Amino acid sequence: MKSRPVRRLWPLLAVAVAVALALGTGGGALARSDYEKFRDASLNSPPPKAEGTEAAEALNADINARNAAARARDEARDAEFARRQREYEAKKKADAAAYARALADYEAQKAAVEAQRQRDLADWEARVRACKAGDRTACAPK
Repeated sequence: MKSRPVRRLWPLLAVAVAVALALGTGGGALARSDYEKFRDASLNSPPPKAEGTEAAEALNADINARNAAARARDEARDAEFARRQREYEAKKKADAAAYARALADYEAQKAAVEAQRQRDLADWEARVRACKAGDRTACAPK
């Protein structure tokens, strides 16, 4: 047979004592209002402490303190991780913006070089046509 913890037996024991007292005094069955008063009192009052629970309570307090310290440590680590993540994202965003500026500068420089090449090519082609047409000043020196 399993033994039940005191907490489970307390309400039953309280009801049994109340019924025994009511029957023992000749009052017969409990009146509804008396039963409700007793029930409310027994449900709202804490169960009595068993002997030797001080050590268990001290152990529980120690465990709860350690758990709170671990929780605080984890929350601090989470906060540090979130801070580093924000810094990383900001740096990544700044690096992307710097890369975009550098790429735009490169493309602008490339376009300027290509435009100069096209002008030089058009000038060279015009001198070649002039040279072939007989203008010896447009011809390259030999």
